[in-house]
Amino acid sequence: MTTSTPPAPDTGPMVSTIWRSRFRAVGIEITAILSVLALLLASELIIWAVSLALAPAKIEYFSSIFSMILVFAIMTAVTTMMPSSDPFYQLVMKPKIDFVNSHLGIGFPVPIVMLDPEQVLNADEIAKIIWVCVVTNLVSWITCFLVASCVLTIAARGSSFTTCGTSWFNNSQTKNTARWGAEATNEPKEEREGDPEPANRTTTTTSAVEPIVEPIMPKSPLWDSAVASYPIVLPALLALVVGTPIAAKLRDHRALDVCILLCLWSTSVMSQRGFKASPFFPGSPRTKRTLTTIMNPVLLTTLLMIGYTRSKAAATYNMSLGALLHQFSFGTPLYAIWTSAVKNTVLTANPRRQIGAGDAALAFLECGIVVWGFKLYENRRQVFSLNGLLITILATLAAAFNVFMGVRVAHLVGLDPTEALAFAARCTTLALARPIMASLQGNAAVNAALVVTNGILGQLMCPYLVGLVDAKKRSETVANQESSGYTSPQENSAEASSAGPQSTLMTMPKPQDEPESPTTPTTPTIRLGDQDAVDNYPATTALNFTIGANAAAMGVAYLLEIKSPAAAFGVLSMIVYGVMTVVFATVEPMRSAVISLAA
Repeated sequence: MTTSTPPAPDTGPMVSTIWRSRFRAVGIEITAILSVLALLLASELIIWAVSLALAPAKIEYFSSIFSMILVFAIMTAVTTMMPSSDPFYQLVMKPKIDFVNSHLGIGFPVPIVMLDPEQVLNADEIAKIIWVCVVTNLVSWITCFLVASCVLTIAARGSSFTTCGTSWFNNSQTKNTARWGAEATNEPKEEREGDPEPANRTTTTTSAVEPIVEPIMPKSPLWDSAVASYPIVLPALLALVVGTPIAAKLRDHRALDVCILLCLWSTSVMSQRGFKASPFFPGSPRTKRTLTTIMNPVLLTTLLMIGYTRSKAAATYNMSLGALLHQFSFGTPLYAIWTSAVKNTVLTANPRRQIGAGDAALAFLECGIVVWGFKLYENRRQVFSLNGLLITILATLAAAFNVFMGVRVAHLVGLDPTEALAFAARCTTLALARPIMASLQGNAAVNAALVVTNGILGQLMCPYLVGLVDAKKRSETVANQESSGYTSPQENSAEASSAGPQSTLMTMPKPQDEPESPTTPTTPTIRLGDQDAVDNYPATTALNFTIGANAAAMGVAYLLEIKSPAAAFGVLSMIVYGVMTVVFATVEPMRSAVISLAA
């Protein structure tokens, strides 16, 4: 009697299904990357068009700010006329916009990396600059927060004034729930008895056909690690295969610089996120929070890029550090290169119209500022409110205060006029600081260092400042609204979804890097549609205004990354503060007054 061995199980369909799902995931990822690139290209085209319109007045440096306002106005108008467009924005565009905002800091290290060692000041001047920076920051942050808290608290106590700014928005929301509620916050519309069910609504029906049960995919540690690490491995591999041969053969380091910058930025971002989710320091949450804050991606990328450029200069023959840095950033905005190419004009600083890795990072930063117009659109109710008007006035006063105070304190300490004038634009964006320094004849290198350093310090302080805001009072505000019968659109949506099926088009995908965690009473989650709970709490609005005015783009990027419910006020304060700083520093007679303070 012979025994036959059982045939091996057929794993062909299983393997085919596994690789089909993997190819589908790769295709989705490539599509998302291409969509982000298309968004950036569209933003840069808008900046270019606005710069051409502003060229006769010679204020092209306002192009990114005006483009942001233009995007906000267009999105608000489109949603007002076509409310059905908001679900498309929430489902398709918002994840890409959040991705751009989360990686906005890649452009901040460029000015620090570009500092020429020959332009470094002596130890005495550096000590004076640090002292002035500390004093002006302390005075500005404390003054802005206290004044804003007092003003917003007084405004909140006058009920007749706090409702006048948002009355027409509240009325429109009451009349059209689908416009401002259901579609903007994924709240399913109420179905009336007898109404036909929408075609895209998933219904529970009994079918004679057995449902197709997909096999459980076996886990592959190699594939999972490759998916998790490809943002680091891919640019590193391209740097080795493409960038290094081009740099060695053609002495053109731009491709290598782009790959290295992407690799270092991805490494810094993933290191901070990995450490934050790691089991290290389980009994010392404060220590872990401190170390996570210190592992700021902008700070790490800045230090790593400085080491990379200096090491490459030491290892490269017949090319100085200055020549390598010139290839890293030519100092010409992308819209200026396009304008020069179309009009066939010559750029003095960049006659060959080249763009380096640093220029690409700064262009990404400008596109990110334009994308903030979508964030203003998401929080349009806050912008068109009494608090929005008060933030505009306070930001104007803060700009005047900081411009004159910074220059005067620097002069009293004993800095030279050029270094003292660099403090006039220490809290603006990089694009606005350049024309200010050109008008005041200030030290552009010191100003660039001040702008980036001020932003990094502000972003490091933001977690602690946000934690100091009284979260208990915020929870009491939400609890009072719940006790009075108010329920947020998110709660209504959750109740409706538990009662019946919901359309997949109205479901927002949750970011993969945000683990689900239940909210506690001390840290309430206030999302889009719950802005009224924030408007009635002045400390949150005052803190966001203070961060936007003092930490500029880096502080606002942090507020948007943590999804602060009052981040729109931070964006608004940054816009008004930056524009008014340019006005106070470049328009007579205020320009002469600023120069006289440093003389």
